[in-house]
Amino acid sequence: MNVFAALLAREARYNPDGTFDVLGAGIFAVGVPTLPAAIKMTLVLRAQLDPDEATRLHHLRLRLLDEGDNDVMPAMTVPVVLRQGTAPRHYLNIVTDVVAFFPRAGNFRFQVAVDDEAIPFIHLTVTEQPQVEAG
Repeated sequence: MNVFAALLAREARYNPDGTFDVLGAGIFAVGVPTLPAAIKMTLVLRAQLDPDEATRLHHLRLRLLDEGDNDVMPAMTVPVVLRQGTAPRHYLNIVTDVVAFFPRAGNFRFQVAVDDEAIPFIHLTVTEQPQVEAG
């Protein structure tokens, strides 16, 4: 399996034809009015599988780590069912919502693995930005 695209977005929708629609893609920093904060995001992955991988169930595992490599929230595991692809390569789009809990401001990273095969980290900076009231 070759995961060749991974990103965080505000929202994404998986379509019945295997495509997906994405809004607010490429999140790398989030400002929140108060901390701790729970932030809803969508993780989108695109992978290419060999034909022998196309006929079995796959598992996505997601961890959120802080700067000290500590888990910030419990790891999440999601089963992924592949729709029938086309030979000789099969493409797999994974779209899953994530509600991540951030206890404080700082630099965090999502560690994503499909079938225990890790992909490069997805980094996210969280800052506290109190809202200013108009007056």
